[in-house]
Amino acid sequence: MHRKTIMVLGMHRSGTSAVARMLNLLGSDLPRTLMPEAPSNPKGHWESNAIMELNDAILRSGGSSWHDWQQFNPTWYESPVVSDFMQRASIVLHEEYGTSHLFVLKDPRNCRLIRFWLDVLKDADVQPLVVIPLRNPLEVADSLEARDGMHRDFALLLWLRHVLDAEYGSRKCCRVFLTYDNVLEDWAEVVERMQSTFGITWPRCPANIAR
Repeated sequence: MHRKTIMVLGMHRSGTSAVARMLNLLGSDLPRTLMPEAPSNPKGHWESNAIMELNDAILRSGGSSWHDWQQFNPTWYESPVVSDFMQRASIVLHEEYGTSHLFVLKDPRNCRLIRFWLDVLKDADVQPLVVIPLRNPLEVADSLEARDGMHRDFALLLWLRHVLDAEYGSRKCCRVFLTYDNVLEDWAEVVERMQSTFGITWPRCPANIAR
């Protein structure tokens, strides 16, 4: 597989946007239809609005939502609706990234839908390289409470669901774990570790992205 995507699989409010932007500055392509900036993310989310909407539709079809802490219906993958969503995902992937050989695929919902997206990427002959950003769950809960008024206990369950699903679903992938603090304190080490683990060379010089 010559084409590669770096999948950022992290819980909401866990530094996924910072990681996605860092990967973009290193030369990884972003999607064509970026999610708009918001007060909670004034510098941008750096993810596809079209893929987010598709993921929401998939979750709804399985009786779920982005803020559901329970496991996504495992029998959904044997249901008649899957083929239609696979076709839609193939179209969206092409519309968002074209023939890019290195792109960032980021949406926290992908933690719960990783099985689906790995199938889509396999059909598209794209190799997934996985980055799993982790952040103190208490900090995530505080952030969700401030942004959405979410109860702390519920936010912690949501954090656990995303982290467990991301870890379990990506076990067969080449992957890197990092923390939000890693990115803030020593991003250069994170970049070096990703490059070494993934066996790739960044299109842009890492030393230049701090300028």
